[in-house]
Amino acid sequence: MLDSVIRKQFITVVGEKWFKDDPESLVSYSYDATPLYQAMPDGVIFPASTQEVSNIVKICAQHRIPVITRGAGSNLCGGTIPLQGGLVVVMTRMNKLLEIDADNLTASFECGLNTKQFHLAVERTGLFYPPDPSSMIICTMGGNIALGAGGLRGLKYGTTKDYVLGLTAVLPMGAF
Repeated sequence: MLDSVIRKQFITVVGEKWFKDDPESLVSYSYDATPLYQAMPDGVIFPASTQEVSNIVKICAQHRIPVITRGAGSNLCGGTIPLQGGLVVVMTRMNKLLEIDADNLTASFECGLNTKQFHLAVERTGLFYPPDPSSMIICTMGGNIALGAGGLRGLKYGTTKDYVLGLTAVLPMGAF
């Protein structure tokens, strides 16, 4: 359980609606799609911007709180399970497709963008995005990047890592 002062700091960043530490929320974010694997977080938070993520990470670093980022939680490798407690940072509010640049064959998006929505948007431009994880209808692009999602087309075209040209990283001292 988080100290009330720390709890208030998180609420100041995202608003009361977007910070959860009730028992139901903690249980809901204590597991992903990995069978029989679970650990309770101390809190769950839903940022809406890179600046909010940066502020959250700074608070966690200051108080030595583990940070566990999460997209849709559809992974099968335990990658979003808070093994040492801490704060689960759910990225699904950051779900915008910012740009598809057909001339340069690039796209910019927020990490919580649904993979199927991304595929459909790319296809509307006449282009093709090869990675096709089996959880495409629920998983997020950030989760695909974090966990190296591939899919059946991975052997021919490569996996998500082969298509990442750049990203914004958030460290305890800020975003880069």
